[in-house]
Amino acid sequence: MSKVVLDQVQEMSAERLKQGTYILLLHANKIPPHLGLIANGKYFSLTANESQVALEGESIWRMIQSKNIPSLFIEVDSESSEEILTDVFSQFEKAVPGKISCLQPLKTYFSSLHQINVDEVNYVFDLVEQLESYDLILGSYYQNLSEELKDGSFTMITYTMEEIYNRIAILQQQTTNA
Repeated sequence: MSKVVLDQVQEMSAERLKQGTYILLLHANKIPPHLGLIANGKYFSLTANESQVALEGESIWRMIQSKNIPSLFIEVDSESSEEILTDVFSQFEKAVPGKISCLQPLKTYFSSLHQINVDEVNYVFDLVEQLESYDLILGSYYQNLSEELKDGSFTMITYTMEEIYNRIAILQQQTTNA
């Protein structure tokens, strides 16, 4: 696993999220981060307990702000419709330890809409490298992540599949016990 470094990372604004497509890494400084996609102000994500389809991006932004969640937004050159994203994310019920993580709908989306080969994509840092090779990364933005930046660059944290699936299992167990 090579380290993926994003350069010239700028501070994000709520206004910017209303247009464009962004891969969102919530808790970008944790192992593993949680992934979502924001397209034209709508949020899509696959969690340990559900598929979140077309939620208001403003509510996600408010959550990031109020809970001070370190977040990374990677802008992608991808014009998508809410209908396409709803179709992709609706194919998944929830993350499944050992089988399906929050990355899977993003892989499905980029593979189907952009014909990107995702066979070797197992982590978000793999996806970012693949998107860079197709020249689809437009920029990177942060919120509550300034301490992790070095000279305007952010190095994506690497982790294992075991760490991903363990985190999903823990989250599902917490929900069951709640």
